[in-house]
Amino acid sequence: YEWMSDAARQAFEQLMEELREQLMQSYFNQMSEGMQNLTPEQYGRWTDLPEDALDPRIEQIANEWTAGAASDYDKVLAIQRRFHAGGFEYDTDVEIADDADALLTFLTQTKTGFCQQYATAMAVPSFMP
Repeated sequence: YEWMSDAARQAFEQLMEELREQLMQSYFNQMSEGMQNLTPEQYGRWTDLPEDALDPRIEQIANEWTAGAASDYDKVLAIQRRFHAGGFEYDTDVEIADDADALLTFLTQTKTGFCQQYATAMAVPSFMP
């Protein structure tokens, strides 16, 4: 498109960017609609949590944070909103804990972590009954 004037090239690039954004939004909407309809049976056994392995307070927190969520997908979004609402901080300079209380400590005390803490905090409450 070198034969285009600068104004035409800018208009073309802007149009392409708008189309790209619309396409991505459409794709995201379709993907999220499909995810909302998945059942726990479709997830597979990898989402099962060991019985009695977690502090019961984690389930209480999960139930509080996800109250009113209609699906597991909505639960994930509710947990994500809770992290964005404040009080939690992303920081890679944290003491790594791998004991049974690590998740509870992150959710109730330190509220500071990186991908390991956030991924666990998103996944575990999302798959609680």
